[in-house]
Amino acid sequence: MRIIEKEYSGVLPTCTFFDKYFTGFSVAILDIETTGLNPKTDKLILGGLLSFSNGIQCLQQFFSESPKEEKDVLSSYLSAIRKYDVVVTYNGKNFDMAFLKERCHQLGVDYDANLPHNFDLYIALRGYSQLSKVLPNLKQKTVENYLGLWSKRKDEISGKESIDLYYSYCATRHENILEKILLHNHDDLLQLSKLIPILSKVDMHKAMYNMGFPVGPLSTSSLKIEKTAFRVLGNQRKLSKNYLAYPEGNNKYYCCFDGNSNEFEIAFPIIRNNRFVLIDLKGLWVSSFDGTYTEFDVKKLSNYPGVEEDFLILEKDGSINYLTVNIFIDEFLKILLR
Repeated sequence: MRIIEKEYSGVLPTCTFFDKYFTGFSVAILDIETTGLNPKTDKLILGGLLSFSNGIQCLQQFFSESPKEEKDVLSSYLSAIRKYDVVVTYNGKNFDMAFLKERCHQLGVDYDANLPHNFDLYIALRGYSQLSKVLPNLKQKTVENYLGLWSKRKDEISGKESIDLYYSYCATRHENILEKILLHNHDDLLQLSKLIPILSKVDMHKAMYNMGFPVGPLSTSSLKIEKTAFRVLGNQRKLSKNYLAYPEGNNKYYCCFDGNSNEFEIAFPIIRNNRFVLIDLKGLWVSSFDGTYTEFDVKKLSNYPGVEEDFLILEKDGSINYLTVNIFIDEFLKILLR
């Protein structure tokens, strides 16, 4: 196994919407190279991470010099990933992170513990922007070209060519072949970081409502308005709390944290009428893990739309108030974590 670490000057390109949800979290760009698309039979060649801090961009690449080293590469790469709060991927939910999980399963490597929140830029663009109506496809290089970034690439190989080069390297150990593989991964990482400003074209609040967002050591995974409750599901990224609260006394909601699965669930009672779905925030007390109660301060939401007379309007005439709902959940979880 070979670990390559390099530092350059540079800052993470960003935009207002990205900052809204990820300021204060350590962020890394993630991309992997593999011998194919089937994680049951194909192998991890290379895992890359690109992070930014104090005007410096740090590149880490974990390279398997032979297929026999894959297990060691997986372990070292995941250890590096766990140091971050958020990883930005491009189709990472369906490929990169899913591939790593299955390879860990195949090789007996622990995968689930303390993994960062995965923000999948591809899913955000596909589901919550109009770009699919403008571009021929949403492949990363197509979006790069749309933003005028294509000329910034130095590598000239495809993912398939990277696989062929890997087998050639395993047979010859020629360093110039390795450099081409590393450059391909490096440019994928760097170009992906430069795509973040395109989030200005995404309905980011709707995307975060549906895709989930980090709050301290927690991540939401699903916010859903049901018949009688507003339900929040998520996972404990850096906690393993067992905690249960029922709606009684000062408590208006159901809350369950499972330390075995590291999942959590919160359900708020809702009020429905012909036009509105509401949560009554008056007298909402939040019970933290140590059993102390803090009254939710509705004034924290006063600058956001959809809060009237201590009621949070989740939905009006079929339209969900994504921004304020996300802010409410963020504030609620922060109080619970105190």
